[in-house]
Amino acid sequence: MQLFTSALSGFIRVIVVIVGLLLALGCETTSRAVNYSNIDQMIEAGYPNVDVDLNSPLLKNRKIILTTDLNATSARDVITKLIYLDQLDSSKPIDFFINTNGGDLDVALAIIQTYRQIKAPVNTHALVDVKSGGVLLVAAGTGRRIAYPSSLFTVHGGVASSGTPLQYKQKALAIYEREMLTTMNLPREWFPLQGQVFHTMTASEALEYMVVDLIAAPERPLRSQLTEGS
Repeated sequence: MQLFTSALSGFIRVIVVIVGLLLALGCETTSRAVNYSNIDQMIEAGYPNVDVDLNSPLLKNRKIILTTDLNATSARDVITKLIYLDQLDSSKPIDFFINTNGGDLDVALAIIQTYRQIKAPVNTHALVDVKSGGVLLVAAGTGRRIAYPSSLFTVHGGVASSGTPLQYKQKALAIYEREMLTTMNLPREWFPLQGQVFHTMTASEALEYMVVDLIAAPERPLRSQLTEGS
């Protein structure tokens, strides 16, 4: 009897482990079609596994800010907020403010894929310094793509990604260049992008190359304008 009980206990543990693995795989494979009704369910499900301050004034006003490098942590934060705001009200746009040196290409592509999977339009705002994958995040916006007078955009070749094999990096770079070519109208002579060759654009050049749709005027008058007015 003791042997039977021990075997049954072991069998149950195996079943629990298998069910847990299946649930985990289910969360990963269905992440693109995730349809949770609230952020608590998302966090409990473990995808993405981050906390979101629902009382944040920025989030309540449908604003997301990225001022760090593109990495796994920043990806989870941004993707969580995009999905949450879309579930909250997919008819209203989301404003995504970007100021980043770039980073992991996988992260940029994951965020862009999220833009395209949710229904809410994503307005992208290039603050001042936007490099590499950050330029893609701006140009791939599904709403209005906005620069400011002091915005600078820098693109270059090479791939920083979590995949180390050379074949992976080559394919990732091909995707990177394809996104560059389809979301903006950069000079053809820049391609193929070289790792140590950097191309920097002002806001006006970014507008010309269709990286953005408009350059926003300052809401407050400049000090020189105030002086002239007096």
